[in-house]
Amino acid sequence: MPGVKYWNEIATKRLVGKKIVKAVYEDVFGDGVLGITFTLDDGTTVIVSQDDEGNGPGALFLEGEGKKNSGLPVIRED
Repeated sequence: MPGVKYWNEIATKRLVGKKIVKAVYEDVFGDGVLGITFTLDDGTTVIVSQDDEGNGPGALFLEGEGKKNSGLPVIRED
């Protein structure tokens, strides 16, 4: 299985320099739980998953000035 160096290179190629042009909550897993998705300027959709197998949406944590302990949660539809 490829190591961290490999995946760092893949992530860099796919994400660095791209611009987020859309951010919405969607039920992409069909389980009634909404997770944040992003669309990049090259048309790529980024889906935040709770695990590698795509078993449902995951929370996204934001770090940086003014963003400590800030995040985008999953939302359960009522």
